[in-house]
Amino acid sequence: MKNRFVLYGAVFLFLCSVALYGADVFKIDWTATTDKGLVIKAPASQSANLQEWQDSSGSAVSSVNSSGQITLGDSSKGVNKFLKSDSNGLGSWSAMYTITGAAKNLVVKYDSATQVIVTADEIVLKDSSNVSYFATSVNVTAAITSSGANGLDTGSEASSTWYYVWVIYNGTTVASLLSTSATAPTMPSGYTYKVRAGSVYNDASSNFERFYQIDRTAYYYAYSSALSAGSATVMTSVSLTALVPPIAVSAIIMAYCAGDDVSQILAGMCSIGYDGTNSIAFLRGRYKSTYTCKSKDTQTLTVPLATAQTIYYSNNSAYLDFYLYVSGYTIP
Repeated sequence: MKNRFVLYGAVFLFLCSVALYGADVFKIDWTATTDKGLVIKAPASQSANLQEWQDSSGSAVSSVNSSGQITLGDSSKGVNKFLKSDSNGLGSWSAMYTITGAAKNLVVKYDSATQVIVTADEIVLKDSSNVSYFATSVNVTAAITSSGANGLDTGSEASSTWYYVWVIYNGTTVASLLSTSATAPTMPSGYTYKVRAGSVYNDASSNFERFYQIDRTAYYYAYSSALSAGSATVMTSVSLTALVPPIAVSAIIMAYCAGDDVSQILAGMCSIGYDGTNSIAFLRGRYKSTYTCKSKDTQTLTVPLATAQTIYYSNNSAYLDFYLYVSGYTIP
């Protein structure tokens, strides 16, 4: 018989009674606290479910598989979700409340002119339904010379272009992806989970800039000039297009203020602003003929970017010159 109960031993018959209430309804009672109420024992190499609860069409709505894993609802409902009860005590699946991109020991770094590496102890990815996947021991390499997973999402390599570095997952494999999109990369077939992990600039020679990113802050191997001898006396914008990505929320800068007129330098000052109105830092003017080495009078600052890829400055004297260098940035 395909469906059967096997009652082991005469003792069980005395301690357990089975009452039938209908064709498929029954009740099991027993009195000995050391007895098992019901045993379902599968044959060797069992592949089908050990137990199923089916709807009227015979489709399983909940089950216990051959390994003893319990599925409540269809198999997709419980993926990285938790069972949440409502005011009536009824349970329903709910997405995990996690922040996309939350990570531990995230590092994104230059590997070669065409490759970047992403490592993380832990990082959270999400799919289009905001279902989370918690990836651990991540170590992936993205190459702009290849396509699809661990390569470029679509099209061909472009120079003087910002690329975003993604970590993606297809239910089995964690991989990387490069895309010009900061929000919606073209996902390889089968990959549904993603998280933006970093960014990298592909320069005019189609070589990745050297950088090292810790968490969400990237640092260049060497600073790059954004402005040399700026002479504006009103708040003036400076483009950082090739130095920070469009999504950057702040820039790490080095700046100094210098001039050649001693009498004017004594009261000279340069201002740095995050927009065209407000100043957040002031640099005292230096005598250029005396301070010829930038390391002697350069200040390092982190400046928020109210306007994408843009910083502002002004000098309070026409005798002053403003010098600005970028050494890194922070992305959300």
